[in-house]
Amino acid sequence: MPFANGGVAVTPYGFKRIRTRSGKILWERTPPAPCRAIEDGPLLNMNLMLAQDVSAGTARAAQLPDRPVGGKTGTT
Repeated sequence: MPFANGGVAVTPYGFKRIRTRSGKILWERTPPAPCRAIEDGPLLNMNLMLAQDVSAGTARAAQLPDRPVGGKTGTT
């Protein structure tokens, strides 16, 4: 999710590497270059909105004492 990742897209993958039983690497995934998914202005606004829903909105039960939290309720 780019909102929690500083606006950088993440490409999902199933395998990081394939090794033999003895540890020899047969194949290893090359990580893609970081790609911007959302600009800083909209990212800041989205994170503030998601945090507001937890601090004062309908997602208050999702608050955590030791870290910032953002959330969304409903179907929007």
